[in-house]
Amino acid sequence: GKSWEEVSGNISGITDGTYVSRITASWSTPGTAYATFDGHRDGDFRPYVYRTEDFGGSWEPLHAELPELGVANVIAEHPNNQDVLFLGTEHAVFVSTDKGHGWAKIPNLPTTHYDDLLIHPREQDLVLGTHGRGIWILDDTRPFVEWAEAPAEVSVFSAGRGTIMVYRKDTSYRGHAEFAGTNPVDGIEITYRLGSGSGTARMMVTDVMGHPVREMQVPSSEGTHRVNWDLRHSIPGAVDRWERFSDSELARSIDERGPWVSPGSYTVTVEARGSTASTVVEVRGDPAMPITVSMYQSRERFMLEALALTNEIQAYMREQGMTGGGRRGGRGGRGSFRGSGAPTTPQAKLAAAARMVQQVYQALNGGAVRPGTLYPPTRSQRDAVNNAKALFSEVKAGMEP
Repeated sequence: GKSWEEVSGNISGITDGTYVSRITASWSTPGTAYATFDGHRDGDFRPYVYRTEDFGGSWEPLHAELPELGVANVIAEHPNNQDVLFLGTEHAVFVSTDKGHGWAKIPNLPTTHYDDLLIHPREQDLVLGTHGRGIWILDDTRPFVEWAEAPAEVSVFSAGRGTIMVYRKDTSYRGHAEFAGTNPVDGIEITYRLGSGSGTARMMVTDVMGHPVREMQVPSSEGTHRVNWDLRHSIPGAVDRWERFSDSELARSIDERGPWVSPGSYTVTVEARGSTASTVVEVRGDPAMPITVSMYQSRERFMLEALALTNEIQAYMREQGMTGGGRRGGRGGRGSFRGSGAPTTPQAKLAAAARMVQQVYQALNGGAVRPGTLYPPTRSQRDAVNNAKALFSEVKAGMEP
């Protein structure tokens, strides 16, 4: 800043004295900068966007592919890829993945004046500021960074880190009339792109050993999709379809879910059009909880064993033509037994065993009311599952010819 040189005369195509709405230096290349100009004070509502790569000695126009109307207010270069640019105008926000030679309007945003934008250095979120003092956030811009002009038939983009957390609401329920912003969904948002074609698509999650963790059907239409993995295992035997709930709090209450995974690395694979693509994601434990990785793993193993035992009991009851003992345990699931004394018939014993396991499972995993816990099972919870195993073995032994 000790010396300054006038370079506005090197910019062609604009009227002298046009207001400079923004000048932004490149994150990565010395001598590269971007400038936007606002001519609406003189009745010119066209966008003007320029780039210099020689400290202002020459300027290249970047606005040829933009709509004719819509003053350019702000421009930003992505810190991880100088080819990716974001532009805020009088009416919309645009993105370019080829240094500004082509632009695409970002959909699902209000038609309004965008005054400022920035990219969060850690989360990679695009934060937009409007003239009406509104703030909009586009979660995770990594797909723009990794975009290719001719992507493969199936592309999966890098994803952010997921955190295992138990949601605990410490306020009363005020109804849907209360105004509040929408919190991010639990887990990791997976972004993928599919080329033209038809058929179904599925997303699979595996651990570092290649063991299956989760599989679900996902949208299969052409284009870019973003789905959520809630950091949980699949429910064995359940048809798992991804669905974006309109009320995340309600979804936590009514959706039957598998147990949480343990912290570590997981591979997410999307299969469609006869092709597959994968990315590796990281899962961490709740940083506010004093729980070690080994404690998470102990909890995960126990939960999977309890889930497998429940399914085994239910399958045996169906095989023997018995009713009851559903996944939710039916009425009376709070206690191990109903009525006076212990169950005596095989069906009653199996129903009691299933309820014992389910009661422990819901205490750890959460249910319609209780949020669950991330701590490993207690001794009494382990004893309850062992008692259920013993009761199940007793019934099977008594049923053998």
